[in-house]
Amino acid sequence: MRQVLADHARGQSRDKRGGGRKRLTLGPGSMAAAVSEFDAIEFNDALEHLASLNERHAQVAELRLLGAMSVLEIADHLGIGEATVKRDWQMAKLWLMRELA
Repeated sequence: MRQVLADHARGQSRDKRGGGRKRLTLGPGSMAAAVSEFDAIEFNDALEHLASLNERHAQVAELRLLGAMSVLEIADHLGIGEATVKRDWQMAKLWLMRELA
């Protein structure tokens, strides 16, 4: 899903289509207070950079933000404990907020 959003944003930002990049708005959630709008391409690039540093943190962030999965669902999906998901989500959230600010 993230790749689809990023590809769509790249297509929309081409000069022949006006070159205007659209911003996405997060719904109510953990990051919405700090970063309410973000560019889909910047978000994709930030997640890819995070994945190069820590793949699991990127997976947790992607499932939490784009998959709208709960901590329990992510823990079951990745086969890790809920406490680990909470720690990974906290780190990923802070890292992404800094990257997107």
